[in-house]
Amino acid sequence: GIGCAASIWGGAGAPGAQARVVIARDGSVEVQCGTQDIGTGTRTIIAQIAAEELGLDPGSVRVRLGDTALPYSHGSGGSMTAPSVTPAVRAAAARARRRVFEACAEALKADAADFRCEKGRVTAPGQAPLEWADACAMIDGANVSEMATRERNFDGLRAGTAGCQFAEVDVDLETGKVRVLRIEAVHDCGRVVNPLLAESQIQGGILQGLSYALLEERVMDRIAGRQLNANLSDYRIAGLRETPEISVTLFDVSNGLTSTGVMGIGEPPIIPTPAAIANAVSHAIGKRVTELPITPARVLKLLGRS
Repeated sequence: GIGCAASIWGGAGAPGAQARVVIARDGSVEVQCGTQDIGTGTRTIIAQIAAEELGLDPGSVRVRLGDTALPYSHGSGGSMTAPSVTPAVRAAAARARRRVFEACAEALKADAADFRCEKGRVTAPGQAPLEWADACAMIDGANVSEMATRERNFDGLRAGTAGCQFAEVDVDLETGKVRVLRIEAVHDCGRVVNPLLAESQIQGGILQGLSYALLEERVMDRIAGRQLNANLSDYRIAGLRETPEISVTLFDVSNGLTSTGVMGIGEPPIIPTPAAIANAVSHAIGKRVTELPITPARVLKLLGRS
């Protein structure tokens, strides 16, 4: 059977997150932010955003995260991290770059507004190109340090992510066992800074959704109020055997809400997955699925064979 489901989510970020960019006289760059990278690639996209604004390679940008001594940030969750932090990073990088150009302009008797940096080379009309490190050597003092705070969203296109997922399943009518063969996912998550990370987020969300669609079920002692299967031996989750073919299509459109146009994509892929699978099972057996997880016993009950 084949099923489809769609979802919407927030994920447009919130004001208040802060970031600091420090550029030393040797050309080294460090971005500081109190947010956490919980495995979603936050550290990588922060380096990408800062590097693009400075005209450098992302590999040359060091990122420090996860310390309360660093500039304030929101908690990492709710698909809020990237859209909340990246605008502050970009603003701080722009301010620090301007300080470097002002130092160059003062040393070379030029106009700071004329300077540009691309691929690690600083240029200005009528001036010989400078390597980034040579330009930074003109800084007065040990470094320049600039901090920025994420502002409120602009009146952009819209303030939420949206996605649609399609599931193909095989149902054994004798045993009631459901096997997911393929999931196709299409998601609009704003400007995609790093396609590999975005696709990985979506794949992870799909696997979580599949897991609770077919396997995850909390068994409670209704008298004592305790969970009876609170371990990974009795509480089943999806593994390699249950993992289907997954295809991801990213609808890459800036939402216009911030200077980066980024939206979150952590939770959104989870939401439509069980519904798409349930619709596919309904399509296969001709009976509407209304309970999760879709266990063999429940399938057989729907078929009148329990």
